[in-house]
Formats: sequence, structure tokens, C-alpha cells
Amino acid sequence: MSEWIGKIIACDRCGKECRLKLLGEIELDGGFAHAHNFEKIPETWKYRYEIGYLCPKCNAEYQSFTAIFMNDAGKRDEEEDDDGQGDDDWTTRACIEMGR
Repeated sequence: MSEWIGKIIACDRCGKECRLKLLGEIELDGGFAHAHNFEKIPETWKYRYEIGYLCPKCNAEYQSFTAIFMNDAGKRDEEEDDDGQGDDDWTTRACIEMGR
């Protein structure tokens, strides 16, 4: 069994792992504090605030999903503007539909 020293980053969607080797330590405060220096995360791996780390495959799926969602949202906004109600917010439209 071989020993491996480093850091493992896992995709928060599918669980695929990326291993980062330990390059060394950096001494801070004259040697009292140490910080570990790891390899950089590959550029194909992305960190999303709302999800976490994504592998290249999951990141591509996420990008296509958000593009479709944003495209559909833009179409809905255009359709709502065409109904003559202007740029009212959704609460005003809901109250009008409910008769309040």
C-alpha cells in the first residue's frame, strides 16, 4: 500500500475525486505557524457558491441547465411585457388575478 500525502477535492454532484499533491509547507511568524502549499486546482474544475466543487462533466451540465433556464426566463419576461400590464412585479400581478 503506497502512501499519498495531499488534498482530495470531490465533485459535490457525482463524487468524482481530484487529488492535489502537497508541495511543501510555508512557515509563518518565524516558524510558529505553518501553512500547507498544495498544487493548484485544475482549471476544468469549477467552484460554484451555491453548489460547491464541480468536475468538468457536471460543470458542463450545470452551464447548459442554467443557460436553458435563463433563456426560458427571458422568454417569459417578454411574454409578460406583451400582455399590456407593463413591468409590474409578480405580487401586483398575483393580486390583480386574485381580485384584490
